[in-house]
Amino acid sequence: MLFRPMTRNKRLAAFISCVIAILLLIVWAVKCYGVNAKAFRSEVEIYQTGEFVPLDGDFITTSEENTAGYSIRVNKAYLVDYTELMNSYEAEITKYGLFPIHTYCLMVEVTVKNEGNESGYIDCLGLNAYNGALKVPVDYEVWRIIDENFKSTQLRLRPDSEATIILPYTAQLLDEAMNKKELNRRLEDETLLLCVSEFPTIKLIEVKTEK
Repeated sequence: MLFRPMTRNKRLAAFISCVIAILLLIVWAVKCYGVNAKAFRSEVEIYQTGEFVPLDGDFITTSEENTAGYSIRVNKAYLVDYTELMNSYEAEITKYGLFPIHTYCLMVEVTVKNEGNESGYIDCLGLNAYNGALKVPVDYEVWRIIDENFKSTQLRLRPDSEATIILPYTAQLLDEAMNKKELNRRLEDETLLLCVSEFPTIKLIEVKTEK
C-alpha cells in the first residue's frame, strides 16, 4: 500500500493549518489596505504658459533646494531642427551606435524670479517635460553649447532678482528609436506638462509649441 489514508488527527491538523494560513492572509491584506489608505498622496496643481508658478518651498529632488521666494514662468516654447542648431554653434553631433540623431530640440523660454531668498535654488535635474508616458529631459550638453553663462544645473538667483533663460529639451534616444514619427507628432501638436516641483505638491505647467 503506497499511500496511507489520513487519520482523523492528521485531517484535523491540516484543517487547522489551512485556517491559520487563511487568517494570516486576511491580516496581511488588512494591513496592506491600511498602509495604502494612509499613504501620502501629493496634490497636483496645473498652471498655464505665461503664469508665474510660486514654488513656496516645493522642490524636485531635495528640500535643501529651499525654494521659498522662488517662482518660475514659461514664456514660450518652440521647436528647432537639432542638426541645424548644432551646426549653427559649430558643435559636434555625437552619434550613439544605431540610435538615430534627434530631429528636434524643444526650446522652452522661462523666467525665474527670486524674492528675498539668499540660499535657495531650483534643481533643473527634474525639470522634465511629460506627455503621458513620454518623458523629455533637459539636454545639458546642448544647454552648455547655447548658453555661455551655464555653470550648473542648479538655478541660483540673487535675492530680489529675476532672469530669463532658454532650457533645451531633447527626447531620450530610446524614444527616438522606437517611433520617431509619433514622437515628433507629439512634440509638434500635443500639450506637454513641464514639471517644476514634485514634493510636497506636484506643480505642472502646460506647454504647447508655437508654430
